[in-house]
Amino acid sequence: MGKNNYHHWANLNDDGEKKLGHIFPDGVVPVKCMIVSRATFENKNGVHEIFKIDWNELTEEQKIHCVEYLHQKHHAHDDVIRKDIERIGYVPLQSKYTCGSGTDQVQFFL
Repeated sequence: MGKNNYHHWANLNDDGEKKLGHIFPDGVVPVKCMIVSRATFENKNGVHEIFKIDWNELTEEQKIHCVEYLHQKHHAHDDVIRKDIERIGYVPLQSKYTCGSGTDQVQFFL
């Protein structure tokens, strides 16, 4: 396994560390794929590049902090947020808060 025992990861940039450093103190975020995805969001215009934070790779403490962060940002109930995340298996992370990504999967480099 690669960085911090993740198969795929993204590194937070300075802005990302300011926003999410309390959840990812080492600045490394486990993601489902090292390649960004494109997504649209309610109440946000355009298409955004995101990484999908791998919910299953987070510690319970990180999961609690993610739900609290989203609750404060969107004012949805904690149980609703957590159930939705568990249903889809990831939390979107806008790529603008990252400064690179990596993987231990050599097939990405053939």
